[in-house]
Amino acid sequence: MGNKRGIVPRKIKGFREIDPNLNRVRWKIINAASKVYKLYGFEHWDTPVVEYADNLGKYLPDTDTIAEGVYSFRNPEKEPVLKSDGKELRDDWDRETMENHFLSLRYDLTAPLAMHYAEKLWMNSRKGNLPTKNAPLFRMYQFGQVYRYEAKLDPGRFREFWQLDFDSVGSGDVAVGAEVCMVLSDSMEAIGLTRNTYIVKVNNRKILKGLLQNLGVKTEKQEQSILRIIDKTDKIGMEALVEELGVGRTE
Repeated sequence: MGNKRGIVPRKIKGFREIDPNLNRVRWKIINAASKVYKLYGFEHWDTPVVEYADNLGKYLPDTDTIAEGVYSFRNPEKEPVLKSDGKELRDDWDRETMENHFLSLRYDLTAPLAMHYAEKLWMNSRKGNLPTKNAPLFRMYQFGQVYRYEAKLDPGRFREFWQLDFDSVGSGDVAVGAEVCMVLSDSMEAIGLTRNTYIVKVNNRKILKGLLQNLGVKTEKQEQSILRIIDKTDKIGMEALVEELGVGRTE
């Protein structure tokens, strides 16, 4: 064969084939959980796998540029650049400013949910229908592949994997948060777990923000840096967490 480059049938690291046995488990989970979601009034939506990078936030919370955290590429088609009011940006000669926008593969299902809901509000506002305090709750669930652009994979992590989400949007009532715990518990038991064999944990960024402000954290940049490290607790462990929040550590 000599020293020639060959083509070898192989999968990209972090991507995998799902065999029939694992697929049966996956769909058992999805179908059982979906029945619970529907009982609580959630409706099934599918969102696009590819979005404008700007709408997805460009990158993951623990990365700093569009080239990190997500798979991104330029749209082959040039499209108008829009202003904040939705109108086309124009140059000094009144010509549309065109661009090959950055597109990204979704890195979770929350960002597409936010884009979907924001788009609904935006379209309604353009029709003169502004959101009110009495607007109905928007409830949806979705499932599908998400993608993470990771330079180095830790054991058990993938660059492509599935998520199953349910979300309530449009209310600050604590009862909605309590209901989420109920839905999650009912879903876990519908899948096959028994009571007292699982724990539902609740995270509230507002409480963490208040705590940090009370501790003297003044800027948004400082706050985001600290929360980014706290989010990695399960991944890096408490000892490494203390090092990063204290004297710091170098990978």
